[in-house]
Amino acid sequence: MTSEEGHGSTFWFTVSLGNRVQPPVSGRDCLVDPRGLRALAVDDNRTNREIIQAQLASWYLRPDVADSAVQAMEMLRKAAEAGEPYRFAILDMHMPHIDGMELARNIKADPITREVILISLSSISDQFRPDQMSEVGFSACLTKPALPSQLYDAIVDSLAAADKHEKPSPIVASTSAQKEPLGEIHVLLAEDNEVNRLVASEILQQAGCICAMVLNGREAVEEALRNPYDIILMDCQMPEMDGFEATRLIRKAESESADQPHRPIIALTANAIKGDRENCLAAGMDEYVTKPIEPAELFRAIHAVLPGAARVRSSPPPLSERVNVTAPESRPPSSVPPVDLDSLLARCMGSREIAAKVLGIFSATSMKDIEALVESVKRGDAKAVANSAHKIKGSAANISAEGVRRVAAEIEQLARADALAQTEEWVGRLHCEIEDVRGYLGTALDKLSAAGGLAPSKSNSFADRRSASPGSAAVPPLPT
Repeated sequence: MTSEEGHGSTFWFTVSLGNRVQPPVSGRDCLVDPRGLRALAVDDNRTNREIIQAQLASWYLRPDVADSAVQAMEMLRKAAEAGEPYRFAILDMHMPHIDGMELARNIKADPITREVILISLSSISDQFRPDQMSEVGFSACLTKPALPSQLYDAIVDSLAAADKHEKPSPIVASTSAQKEPLGEIHVLLAEDNEVNRLVASEILQQAGCICAMVLNGREAVEEALRNPYDIILMDCQMPEMDGFEATRLIRKAESESADQPHRPIIALTANAIKGDRENCLAAGMDEYVTKPIEPAELFRAIHAVLPGAARVRSSPPPLSERVNVTAPESRPPSSVPPVDLDSLLARCMGSREIAAKVLGIFSATSMKDIEALVESVKRGDAKAVANSAHKIKGSAANISAEGVRRVAAEIEQLARADALAQTEEWVGRLHCEIEDVRGYLGTALDKLSAAGGLAPSKSNSFADRRSASPGSAAVPPLPT
């Protein structure tokens, strides 16, 4: 391995693999060509219909769309009677009046439409068991937001199975951001950061969980000992009492009374560094999830600690994130948006509504957060500076604002090293980064609106804010 600080590492390895005795067999080996086939996408959401239609058309299929089960049945029957039947239909499972499951039963019960291949699209909270889907007649089951490659594979494999007259055995595919529904488990979320609370609670609620929230460790202890919860998600850094001390008190209460059950506690921390996971487990926590929260990782941790599930304490810790303290670079104007909307949408599990809420909360809280940071620097309170920077870092990571996250991380590390004299220039840059994000929010919300039917924003665009007078967003003065 070769490594150079500030440039990265290059490493290599050699793996010796034996020859496969028998090649795998899949639908795609049959060289099924879906081009030219008729397809029907059924979804009550216009945006979803347009996305699926465009994707199918890019593969040279002949797609049509329907906004309801009633319209879908009419189109399927008319196409069959005209001698140009649809080869397959992609059904949204959650529609008003008649849902996707009932529509599928109607399609398979009608002699004129029963040969249509069915593929389902469902959210994690609307999923059915594979045996249920197979019984109704689905050939593939996809979880929203489905990747284009997953949809294409589902189409080709389903066509291949149909051509070989095989009984449908649904292919269940999900993106890396999803797991099976968790069901109505009761979750206590202890998190002081409003953006983090929103992201985590929306993820949990979409998975079917019942979520209660507290704002600090003291409230977490009181609530955990007062009411039964299946899972506790514990932020490590909170005011009044941090997550480590809260966990110790909960474990102490459990050990002093035979009537107190063990409460699974999952640590939520932004410190993805070596040894941090061990600290969490040493405090009595059962699992460890780094922020910003990724749904797949959160679901993995929850499944691991649910009663009866195997513990994964011995699994290796996450890859560490090393932050080097270097002088701020000059910031030439950039055409790269300060928020990665694709990453944000993935973290919000494809929900544009949740993404818009998260951006709105960041806009409402970010300036107060940086003002608190500046005041802490003025007072020379290194601990308060580190805590404020940590909070900003977490919020920025959740909205995929990498520039803000990176600068806030630098300030946090400097404050923890008691090097406040070096933070002044970094605080100025942080203010600029946050202003860039706030200036871009109007554009971001307009993009989300164009894609998802949200109300358009009247805010200035990113380009407009870039060209605004620097004096209009001056950072509060720091002591010299």
